[in-house]
Amino acid sequence: MIGAVGDDAFGGALTDSLRSRSVDTKTVSIKAGSSGLAFITVSESGENTIVLSAGSNGKLSEADVTRDALAGTEIALLQNEIPLAVNLHALKLCAELGIKVCYNPAPAAKLPAEALPLIDTLVVNETEAEVVSGLAVNGLEDAERAARALQAEGVGRVIVTLGGKGALALDRGGDALRVPAFKVEPADTTAAGDTFIGAYAAATAAGLELAPALRYAASRGGDLRHAARRAELDPCKGGDRAVSARAGVTPRRAAHWLRPGEAWRNCTKRRSSGAVLPCL
Repeated sequence: MIGAVGDDAFGGALTDSLRSRSVDTKTVSIKAGSSGLAFITVSESGENTIVLSAGSNGKLSEADVTRDALAGTEIALLQNEIPLAVNLHALKLCAELGIKVCYNPAPAAKLPAEALPLIDTLVVNETEAEVVSGLAVNGLEDAERAARALQAEGVGRVIVTLGGKGALALDRGGDALRVPAFKVEPADTTAAGDTFIGAYAAATAAGLELAPALRYAASRGGDLRHAARRAELDPCKGGDRAVSARAGVTPRRAAHWLRPGEAWRNCTKRRSSGAVLPCL
């Protein structure tokens, strides 16, 4: 994991929590001042509103993202809680190293044209799709139109998450795929999107094709309490390979999450009959 925490009490708690979950924090730096903070309110329906204070996240620099730190990485996950210049640096470095990038532009912000061709998979919700594409998004047809516009600008795959309506995806060749959401009783949607993206990246790194990877991601996004520990659902039934969160042999680094304040998240890939265990 690459990122930054503050020299406050939150910083120590964050890194201790990561290490307790076997996340390598050697490249998590300590910056003077507060750690990045999120203030979250949750409605009775489970929807959340988040106010961010960048703190140490805004102090992450290009010097913190190095070739050595990225060595051996298959997929890098980026998002917008760090300076845009650092994301552009990471995108270019990943392109040089042959690392696929999965980018979630959250908080929603327009991306420069030079960034789009460097993104293998862009994952956006409806608001983010609208901001990044510049097109109004109000439903499935609009989501596909925005996704195709982004793909025309150079993005490989585009995935638009649609909450309870599931997700729409365009594969690299432009073929559209819709994956329904699993029916759950929402208590709190906080981190559902993060979990979806982490699970998608881990499944992709393990070799799953787009459809089963998305089904696995959808199952994890709706089962947060057990996201990294068990697979009660069978999201890949009918897919090329089944996914289980129980089987595993030798773990190795498969994906990273560039999330300052939390920094790069390592996902653990375990190959055993096509199994993958993401650390989310």
